[in-house]
Amino acid sequence: MIGFALIWNSNFGPAGSHEWFHKKRQRLNDMMNLGGPRADAFLNFLPYICLERGLAEPQDQEGRKKIWQGLNTLNSLSVLGPVVKLMRWFSWFESEKFFRGENFCNKLLMMENQTLDPTKGVDFINIEAIKDVEKESKVSAKSELQKLKIAHGTWALAPLLITPSSIWQKDLIAIIGAQCWLHHSQRAKLILSPQQVALWTIQQVQAGWKQELLDLMKDAFYKVETFQKLYPEHDLVSKETRDTRLELHRDFICKLLGKRAASLVSFFRAPPLRYSPILRPGWSMAAQVQANCDFHALLSLEAKHLRGEPVEGLDALKFLDNSYCRLFF
Repeated sequence: MIGFALIWNSNFGPAGSHEWFHKKRQRLNDMMNLGGPRADAFLNFLPYICLERGLAEPQDQEGRKKIWQGLNTLNSLSVLGPVVKLMRWFSWFESEKFFRGENFCNKLLMMENQTLDPTKGVDFINIEAIKDVEKESKVSAKSELQKLKIAHGTWALAPLLITPSSIWQKDLIAIIGAQCWLHHSQRAKLILSPQQVALWTIQQVQAGWKQELLDLMKDAFYKVETFQKLYPEHDLVSKETRDTRLELHRDFICKLLGKRAASLVSFFRAPPLRYSPILRPGWSMAAQVQANCDFHALLSLEAKHLRGEPVEGLDALKFLDNSYCRLFF
């Protein structure tokens, strides 16, 4: 994720001057004036530009010309676009949507070496095996990227982070993780007043928190469009690579589901929010009964603890330190 954050934020560099954005614009103008759809550099990149856009590679001059002329209308070469802020990870999804289908076009314009190999990249991002991902995770991705920035410079490094492998991994995160972003953005857009926040919170506590997990599962395993995008018929990879990607697909969604489930449960199913339905007509009595049962269960566990009996997990119940919970009980 941080690799593409660097790529997408390059429009604003260096140091917020926007100079690189204008540099790419100038290179595009030069390429349009001096080259054409028969240029070697464009033909080298064409299969990957089409693959990123989900298009079949054109086999005639007219089809290649249409894609060539479309370079002039790219979002990322018309306006600066959004900024990725690593402390706001949903901003990554906003930028991904803005640059979608345009990453290899940006690489074409940013590559300094005129051999222009679209598959050329750095080891930091060119990973296609579970064991390699686990190995890489032991090293801080941020520190590794910083080393590469020092070695190459940000402008030269950005296009090297765009490879067929990294684009697929980016798509995996964007497609599988989309429901997390969608649930967050819809909530920010639609849940505005205090009354709406209260009602939404109660609904989440009662069972609504499960919906995000269900939507993640559906998109990852049951949505046809997901597999058409991640494993297209006209893909350029071997069967072995595709099998490895399926393994990465499964590994990523399982870990994402685990993280989101833990986060949602700890927020909505732990006191004091656990008892928020007490404010909803028709649910007040049930919430009181639940709170009373929980209270006596906790008293029993604390009594065992005081007698010196082992009570596994009691120390993990951090909500017991919450004065609101103590007051409620």
